[in-house]
Amino acid sequence: MKKFYMMCVALLCAAGCTKNDAPRSITVEGASVEITATMPTARTAYEESLTQAYWNASDRLGVYVCRNFSDGYASTIENLLYKNEGADLTNKARFTSTASFNVKTGDVFVGYYPYSEEQKVEIDGSLESSRAIAYSLCRPFTLGTQVQQGNASTAHVGANDFLIATPTAITAQMIEGTRVTVPFSFTHAFAGIKFNVANKYARAFTVKSITIESADETVALTGDVAIDIVNPAVKIVKGMPSAALTVEKATKTAVDGTFTGYMLVNATTLPAASVITVETSLGRFQMQTTAAIDFIRG
Repeated sequence: MKKFYMMCVALLCAAGCTKNDAPRSITVEGASVEITATMPTARTAYEESLTQAYWNASDRLGVYVCRNFSDGYASTIENLLYKNEGADLTNKARFTSTASFNVKTGDVFVGYYPYSEEQKVEIDGSLESSRAIAYSLCRPFTLGTQVQQGNASTAHVGANDFLIATPTAITAQMIEGTRVTVPFSFTHAFAGIKFNVANKYARAFTVKSITIESADETVALTGDVAIDIVNPAVKIVKGMPSAALTVEKATKTAVDGTFTGYMLVNATTLPAASVITVETSLGRFQMQTTAAIDFIRG
């Protein structure tokens, strides 16, 4: 908690201004703002053949412009859509928006991926004189049942991946005329899980679903997501201790063949004695974990 508090204070001090040592504020009227974003080590789309993460040409970001971090959260631009104008499968992408707006040094830009029209801003907590409070940027993003689009397909993982941009304050070095370039650094929010189900039976079978159920009901694997924009992190609200993957258009897995499935869950530690269930056309198979399993982001 102390570390979290100190990080919040550091950001508030960096983003705020004092009368004595703050440089003169620069305001750009009708600025054209570009976002440059470097992909973290996490993936936006899971592909076995790729050794690193890449942005896709279809990727879209949601961007907020925030002011007055020292007095309390205030957003002047809310949930602005940014589209990737860079190449497909690139580590560093350039995102642009059709909107032009006033920008000044000290403004803090906050971003998330993927963009959602339903994103809303909510304030979690209040600013007290004795300490800094982190505010949450919330959206109705629920990790429910993940749908597998066919045997060994990875399409749904890319669609549900979630990245959070570290809040970035505007400096004079980012301004060139009416053009402002904001470098975003993203953090991966969830953990991708890969399943290999080997067929050691005498005939082919179809995998219908895979379910993970935590032995500890307080360990949330899915739920509604709240994002802390001051200290980029994800918290699960209304959490559920289970996650499931269902299969659409599944094909038969041959004898000695392997079904591969993917699931996205909250980064957490699954305790021992948790249950993993595989539902197949030959019946239901269950196993109980004998040790804790870490689901790590990225």
